[in-house]
Amino acid sequence: MAGFITYCELKPQPMTPLVKQIKPYKHKELADLYSVSKQTFTRWLLPFKDKIGERKGHFYSVEQVKTIFTLLGIPSNLDGVD
Repeated sequence: MAGFITYCELKPQPMTPLVKQIKPYKHKELADLYSVSKQTFTRWLLPFKDKIGERKGHFYSVEQVKTIFTLLGIPSNLDGVD
């Protein structure tokens, strides 16, 4: 039967993580990940201010970044910022 995959042809593949690394990010770095300006990113976060919380200094903590990724989705160019 051409075009069909039999069960024995399926091999388990190792799971690759969706997000390679979640680390503290600056506001501008997160805006760059989402390919928007700092002002636009600020407006996107306004409805979730209570869930995200205040930054400590210039950085969002790892927990805050996880929350942002959960609320806004994982940015498509996550590898764009080192």
